[in-house]
Amino acid sequence: VFDSGYLVGDGVWEGVRLHHGVFVFLDQHMDRLFQGAKAIGMDIGLTRQELINALHQTVEANQMDDNVHVRLIITCGIKKTPS
Repeated sequence: VFDSGYLVGDGVWEGVRLHHGVFVFLDQHMDRLFQGAKAIGMDIGLTRQELINALHQTVEANQMDDNVHVRLIITCGIKKTPS
C-alpha cells in the first residue's frame, strides 16, 4: 500500500508474451525496461540476465509455456514520507 509505485506511479513496467516456450521480442522489452529505469534514475537491482533468468524460472515453476502474458512491474519501493 505504501509503495511509491502504487501511490504515485513511481516505477517502470513491461509486458512480455510467452509463445510456445519463447518470450516474444524479449530483447526489445528488456531494452525498454532498462532504458525507462535509467530515464527516471532508478536502479532495477538485477542485471538484464538475472531478470531474464527470473522470467524463465517463474514460467518453469508454474509449468507455463504458451499463451502467457507476464507483466514486470518494478517500483522505487517504499519511500520515506515527510514528518
